[in-house]
Amino acid sequence: MLKKRKNEGSTTVLGVHLCSCIRRLTSRFASSPFSRIETAPATALRNPRLKIEALQNHVNAETENVFDDTFWENLTVVVNALDNVNARLYGDQRCLYFQKPLLESGTLGAKCNTQMVIPHLTENYSASRDPPEKQAPMCTVHSFPHNIHHCLTWARSEFEGLVEKTPAEVNAYLSNPVDYTNAMIKAGEAQSRDTLERVLECLEKEKCETFQDCITWARLRFEDYFADRVKQLIFTFPEEASTSTGAPFWSAPKRFPHPLQFSTADPSHLHFVMAASILRAETFGISVPEWAKHPKTLAEAVEKVTVPEFQPREDVKIETDGKAITLSTASVDDAVVINELIRKLEQCRHKAPPGYRMNPIQFEKDDDTNYHMDLIAGLANMRARNYSILEVDKLKAKFIAGRIIPAIATSTAMGRISAVEVRLSVLDPANLSLIREIDLGIYMVDATGSCEVMISFNRFLKENLVRETDLPYTDFM
Repeated sequence: MLKKRKNEGSTTVLGVHLCSCIRRLTSRFASSPFSRIETAPATALRNPRLKIEALQNHVNAETENVFDDTFWENLTVVVNALDNVNARLYGDQRCLYFQKPLLESGTLGAKCNTQMVIPHLTENYSASRDPPEKQAPMCTVHSFPHNIHHCLTWARSEFEGLVEKTPAEVNAYLSNPVDYTNAMIKAGEAQSRDTLERVLECLEKEKCETFQDCITWARLRFEDYFADRVKQLIFTFPEEASTSTGAPFWSAPKRFPHPLQFSTADPSHLHFVMAASILRAETFGISVPEWAKHPKTLAEAVEKVTVPEFQPREDVKIETDGKAITLSTASVDDAVVINELIRKLEQCRHKAPPGYRMNPIQFEKDDDTNYHMDLIAGLANMRARNYSILEVDKLKAKFIAGRIIPAIATSTAMGRISAVEVRLSVLDPANLSLIREIDLGIYMVDATGSCEVMISFNRFLKENLVRETDLPYTDFM
């Protein structure tokens, strides 16, 4: 794949999806509508000696059958220019395993980092980690939000639970019911009980067979999220409630909530139902009719849904401890409840058609037609409306929920310039012809869906360049 040729270089470019970051390879093709894989060979026009082989493969744990031991053993040094931590950790671990020098660099907003990793001499990239970012307490996110970030964090969590995690749990149970139920019985905790309850809901109470069922589910979900739960919260903690010290319970930063009254005349209410019902239909493999995307006909279908009257409960416990990391509380009855849930699941499994499976949906923020951000923005904004928090548009919601950190030219330049300086420091300026003796491999790593560039020099840099330039090996540092 990457073979050294006398007096000529060779480059291998490996797969990345379409990306506007093509300018990282060459500004000449910055406006090209093609992927970097398709346009990278054109860069050879600037250097006739440059030989490029383009391969549409991602470099990650799933492609280790392609990028096997032979591939990594033939590399000399790896130079990273990555924009997400997971990809950087993967590259670092492979270099560590195969004892390859690594010039590690990357950026995160205003922060940048460059690190030279030499086997047996320096610390590797993953040996140290930044401290974890501070997160809002679970009780704040779930019951007492006071800014839009809290609302979007909750919305992203609910999205993943509704359309990804729960359908995946359903499939895990249907694929191997014995092992799945044994694991839940062995765990015997509140979280296992909650998981089984959600699986049972999908297979029994909330199972959808028609698109009207999906609309009904979406409408009732709106009522549960933005009316019933708020009414229960107000019932448990009235506006005049006080703490054990006598201070007002609803004091800053807490905001006193107000339940929403659903109306088909409110476009945001109707759009939430549309996005939720479409994604619900996708998880159940139900086709979406065209009329579902038209407000008038959708409103008519929503009006058919019967919404039960809410009755507050006295026995509801709402977490208020800011140090709590989970909202589930263990109970002595968990084992009994789990066994009863498993019994009901067995009945549902026997009623299900052979080979029945759900379709989990993975969050994809960059497709504006898949309704993912529509649902997340709808969840967040309706919750913000409950607590009189300023709402945001879908683009702003995408930046926050999608955890998008804009690239900053200055930090990017710092990372790249320092990388270039270290590269040039190992070359004898009087003998730059050595560059032609190095096989250069450029490949794109797609570990988490974003675009990264990893540049690797092939063959034995330690032996060739250090020997021919008379530089001590420690100068690599």
